Amino acid sequence: GADALAWADLLVLGTWVEGALVAGVGPARRTRAWLAALPPLAGLPVATFCSYAFAPRDTLAQMRRALLDRGGRILAEAAFRRAGRPHELGVFADRILAAVPQGARA
Repeated sequence: GADALAWADLLVLGTWVEGALVAGVGPARRTRAWLAALPPLAGLPVATFCSYAFAPRDTLAQMRRALLDRGGRILAEAAFRRAGRPHELGVFADRILAAVPQGARA
């Protein structure tokens, strides 16, 4: 909720991809609803990711637009294939940590 986000130094948001192979592909319905209910983010750094079986299409772009519309600042994005390479998650985490201001790390 808004109270929790007011204290956050960073928002990491992930979703699975829903939809048919050629139409309606995007963030899960619950993720879209959550994004629509977000309060203003006032420059809050955000990292997004999705997991998919076939193709993520514009899932990350849809999430990015929703977050930017609310004032979020995108630090990193990644799409992970369900049967992907495990090291990819570590690379994504390293990108996030490299982008977070030093004072925000505990």
